[in-house]
Amino acid sequence: MAGTSRACFLVLLMLVVSTLQFTPRRTRKRYPGKTRVKELCKDRIFNEFFRDQTDNCAKVVKCDTSRTGLSTVTCSAPLVFDIDTQICNYEDRVNNCDRVNKMPECTEEERDVTKCIPKEEEQNLEIAVEDVDLGPECDRQKCVLPDCYCSADGTLAPGVEELGLDIKEIPQMITITFNGAVTGENMNIYDRLFSSERVNPNGCSAKGTFYVSHKYTN
Repeated sequence: MAGTSRACFLVLLMLVVSTLQFTPRRTRKRYPGKTRVKELCKDRIFNEFFRDQTDNCAKVVKCDTSRTGLSTVTCSAPLVFDIDTQICNYEDRVNNCDRVNKMPECTEEERDVTKCIPKEEEQNLEIAVEDVDLGPECDRQKCVLPDCYCSADGTLAPGVEELGLDIKEIPQMITITFNGAVTGENMNIYDRLFSSERVNPNGCSAKGTFYVSHKYTN
């Protein structure tokens, strides 16, 4: 009986040693979201936002050429995303939080505004040159600094005639227009534009003034 118990113990010990020495074969894991992204982006328009869920109305995604193939955008509170206009708006003005996709534009066959978005009417503005009320040409005798300065052809600037400065070396004011709000999400772009390392020929750093009236500016 003792011999049988000893034999069973030795067999059990050998099984334990064999198990400890066994190294499982490693399998190559695929990116867990690839299949989901492939399904979501099938037959979709690139860079058009849609909802991959309807629990959070502020959050949307779009298929693009990024590393993962899918980018996420979340509107800043208290705004939510309007899937039809493709912008953030106040919740009481958005009525499509339960809808995943943007409605298509209306066509000749489909004109029901509950199923499609009406096309904006193109307005052709014809301006006759003779009807334009042009102002008088600038009088350089009356238009003087510091209140006024005029250069009809753009080849003159303060200091060119008086001090003999080169027009190519005089800093210029650049006007950039854009449609949208200035928020914490895009302010980093302007911080990079007006970096202290970007200077004018006279050594002064570039400056910028924002004239904003957008209701979502924060």
